[in-house]
Amino acid sequence: MLNAREVRRFPAPDAFQGVAVDAHAFYGISNTRITKYDKATGRRLANWSDRSGDIVHLNSCAIQKTFLFCVHSNYPDKPARSSIEIFDAATLKHVGHRSLGITPGALTWADWHEGAWWLCYAAYGGFAQDPRKAESSTTVVRYDEQRRRKTWRFPTSVPNSFGAMSASGGAWGPGRYLYVTGHDRPELYVLRLPESGSVLRHVATIIIPGHGQAFGWDPTQPRTLYSIDRALRVVIVVQMPPIPTQEQ
Repeated sequence: MLNAREVRRFPAPDAFQGVAVDAHAFYGISNTRITKYDKATGRRLANWSDRSGDIVHLNSCAIQKTFLFCVHSNYPDKPARSSIEIFDAATLKHVGHRSLGITPGALTWADWHEGAWWLCYAAYGGFAQDPRKAESSTTVVRYDEQRRRKTWRFPTSVPNSFGAMSASGGAWGPGRYLYVTGHDRPELYVLRLPESGSVLRHVATIIIPGHGQAFGWDPTQPRTLYSIDRALRVVIVVQMPPIPTQEQ
């Protein structure tokens, strides 16, 4: 295993589900709240909280241009229903909504990469057709502009590390690898697309501060990742190690 190095941490009471980051700010995410913080000082800049009752379980947010694209599900209710909730990153005003309807699992993260959206549907025990296969049924799906899609599953080495939960965070990052976290463990899984077949390849595992959940890559600092420790309600800035070429 590889080890990441902690650089700094910030108090962030709303960082319960994850964190997103852009050039000037980071965003603490909880089930029904998002708080924007200054990246240099940790000062609180803006806050949004749901007052409609329609938002029950925000999981993570990805930043594209000047917007937060936040994934939402009705977890733990069944059947699984998911949506993308869109916010203006400057003001945190809720500006859009895209319903995905009934989905093959709870949508836990989304990322824009190489002209397409990549979404992860987590098949927790209550959502899987066979609860004994819940973790291995979690899928990563690529959508192009025509909504045609390709689907991949995780290699067995990764779901075995998810425990009773599933993939809580994910984003493409350095080396053009897909980086994924589980729900509890202080581990970041480095994956790549297969040359053939539909199972992702496990390249490496990195030990990180915190315990899983959604994370974000700093667009202004190479190999710098923002993660959370949900028990302590802090955001942690992490410097990532180089990734070896051999697979696990």
